[in-house]
Parts: sequence; C-alpha cells; structure tokens
Amino acid sequence: MEQRVNNLQAIISTGRKDADFDLFYRKIQMAEFFSTLPPEAMKTFYLADFYAEFWKLAGEAHRVTKFAEEEKNFSQQILERARQENNPVRRQYFVLALLLFGKFQEVRQLADYNLWPFQLRQDFDAFINWRRVTDEFPSPQRRAAIAHNEQIFDFLQEKYSDLIKKYSRAVIDEKNCPPVALEDYPIYFCWLQGEENMPLSIRCSYNSRKQNAGRYKIVFIDEKNFSNYVDIAPHIMDKFRAGKITRTHFSDILRVNLLERHGGLWLDGTIFITEPLENHKNLVERIYFTTKGVKEKDIRDRWSDSPTFSRWSPAAQGTNVRHNPLFAFTKEFFNEYTRDFDEFIHYVLLDFAIDLAYENIPVVKEMIDDVPFNNSGFTFVWDYRNFPYAAHPFDKIFKDTFLYYLSWKFPLDMTRNDTVFRELQRRYAPETIE
Repeated sequence: MEQRVNNLQAIISTGRKDADFDLFYRKIQMAEFFSTLPPEAMKTFYLADFYAEFWKLAGEAHRVTKFAEEEKNFSQQILERARQENNPVRRQYFVLALLLFGKFQEVRQLADYNLWPFQLRQDFDAFINWRRVTDEFPSPQRRAAIAHNEQIFDFLQEKYSDLIKKYSRAVIDEKNCPPVALEDYPIYFCWLQGEENMPLSIRCSYNSRKQNAGRYKIVFIDEKNFSNYVDIAPHIMDKFRAGKITRTHFSDILRVNLLERHGGLWLDGTIFITEPLENHKNLVERIYFTTKGVKEKDIRDRWSDSPTFSRWSPAAQGTNVRHNPLFAFTKEFFNEYTRDFDEFIHYVLLDFAIDLAYENIPVVKEMIDDVPFNNSGFTFVWDYRNFPYAAHPFDKIFKDTFLYYLSWKFPLDMTRNDTVFRELQRRYAPETIE
C-alpha cells in the first residue's frame, strides 16, 4: 500500500467521486486501518465491527466497479505485505484485509486459526455464511464468464453431436479396455523443450518422480521422442509445426493420446511427488484417477467460471486401462476440432472436452464421480513457495497429499534458504544449491 496516497490523490484530482469511488475508498481506509493495528489488539478484535457496513452492501460488493484495476493493485500490495510480515499476528491483519477485496482463497490459504481468538473465528464464520448467500448474485463480470462458458459448451455439444453419440453407450470391459500390466504402468513426464532446458523447479519435480516412482516406470516425453509412443494426426502435426497450436495445447493433445493408447498416469511437469507412489496405489491404479481436493459437499455447481467445477484436474489424470472412453473421446474430439479450426476457442479447451464427455457419456460421469476426495493440499506448495518451511511444513500438515503443484512461471525467492521451495530443492536437486 506504499502508493496508496499518491494513487488516491490522482483519482480524486480527476473528479471521479461517485458511489463506486466511495465504496473503493472505504475499502482502502479499512485496509489501512488493519495495517496499523498492534499485535495485542487481536485479543479484542471483532470482524463484525468493521465489516458491518459491507454486509449491507451485498449488491455493491459484487458489482464490477470503475476501480476494478485499482482494487486489484491494492489487494496485490496487501497480499505481498502479508507474505513479507515477520510478526505472525500482524500478518493475520493483512490476511483479514484481503476479505475486503474478495480474496477468499488467499485468506483461507494464509489464515492461521491458532492465532485467531474465539470471537474472531465466530465473526469469520458469519462473514463466510453471508458471502455464501450473496454468491447467489454473482458480479456481472462473473456472470459474463459463466454465460460465455455455457455458450462454448452448447456450441461444442451441437457441433460434435455425432461424436458424442458414438461414445454415449461406451462401456469398460477387458475386451474394449484391456488392463495395463503393473510392470508396464507408465508415469509420464513431459517437457517438450527437452531435459537440458528444464527450469530449476521443473528439474526438482522430475527428480521427485524418479525418487518416488518405485516399480512404476518413468516415461520422459519431449519433442524429439513423443512419436515413439503415439501417432498424432498429421493435420495436428502440421498446425503444431506452423505455430497454430501452442506447446501448451499440444501437450493437452499429447496427454489424451498417451493415456488412450497406453494408460498410465499423466502429471504436468509442474507437479511434485513427495511420497512413494506405492503408498497410494489404491488411487493411482484406478480405472480413472485425478486430484480432487474439494469434498463433494463443498463442490460449487453454480456460478462457477471454471468448466471443471472441481470435479477433475487436467494436470493430474490417470487410468489403469487402455482405450478408456474418456481419453478415446477427447482424443477424437481434438482430432476433429483441429481439423475444423485453426485456433482453440478457449485456453482450457481440454476441460470443455472432458465436460462434454462427463455430461453425455454415462460411464465417464460414473468414473469421474467415483474418484474420492484426495490431495487436499495440492496447491499449498505453490501458495507458500516463498514462505519459511519451518512454519509451513506441507508434508506434515497434509496427511492425504502426495502430489503438489508449483508453477515455474512465477518468481521464487532465491535470496533465502529457509523457504518451502528451498526445502524441495534440498530434497530433489541438492546439486543445484550453491
């Protein structure tokens, strides 16, 4: 919030004072107030005292204001201050301030309930219950995203109705879907640029698999060797070489082809394995596996702007049979789609393809719904990558989690040796530590 005064003065000087500005300014004032509270104030802190006016502004709180970009910038500053604050109690004040800007996921990730007094936990529960009620009236921006996704789904469902009909009565049996022998069960690691071009976090991820794969075999995939394992349709290869299909989307096509033909487990290069897979063979060796860190009762099936609705994760999927109908369908879907179009209609087109299968192919819906709650800490390492490991020992906090996601595209704090990422580096790439 260092730029708060300058930013606000600039806004005020333009004469942009109206209801939107009043709401925005009140949020900034409250966030600044939180940042000045001494640690001892936590004992008598009542969230309701400070959020009461916002409980009366449900419609406005969900409205996309003229100051959306300014709010985004301020909330990012608050988030950074929360991460940098050394005093654990004062850090919680910044966490609470994030509620003002709708950063509920960040609040849940950073909240330390052991430091919250009883009355604050009660207030927080009340606040979250209020949010659940007002979530029945999402913002225009969110409504637009939902409507856009629904239009895409309807378009694809009509466009590829013949393909959907072809698979609508698919079954899984030994004749149609022969099981994968345990000694042949592959764990795919794909880095199209080649092993020599791996960023540090990706190399750590790769080494984590080699350490924990056990009797499963690691299959390394790059641009030079993928054709040894699958036959990608010629028209797809032409568009990939011409740059019309990105590496990201090509990896989507590649994964469904590999899983359809050979079965096995696909994990994105960003995913760490922190325990022997043998300890989790009841999950890995299922007809269908995916990470599902949200319990069924908590899955929101309304007002979500994600096609997955937390039912699956395209980054982590597997099957112990060949020609699984889900991957057979998605493989053919990509073959047809890329023949019809040069551009992907949505960045997560794979999720839409899976959703088409889920909604229209009973056997696919059954096996996705059958996946139990697992890997509840899937994003924890990503969220806390630059925090001290001693305060956030992920492998002790999450007893059910053996897969952790960590994007390689966001900065790592390499000036410190005590972070969560540094712990992973010590375990899986100690030779890279200077």
